[in-house]
Amino acid sequence: MVGSVVDVFSDLVVNNRTLTNIGGIITVHRYGFILFYGIGFGFPYLLGIPSPTFSCSSKDYLQALKLFGVTASSRVATVRP
Repeated sequence: MVGSVVDVFSDLVVNNRTLTNIGGIITVHRYGFILFYGIGFGFPYLLGIPSPTFSCSSKDYLQALKLFGVTASSRVATVRP
């Protein structure tokens, strides 16, 4: 998130842009895209979402297959019609 803000700010400084000389609608769209892209990736970390670490053993894997009705046979997964 900080990177997107710094990216937009650096473009403003390098191109001597002000709020009255922003550069047109395409520039505004690009800045908006960059800022919201950064927010989309950075905001979950600001919210403090739980860590995505899960226990994953062969028992967990087989239970998940059974839960969703998936066959654990490698032959079924590799045979093409």
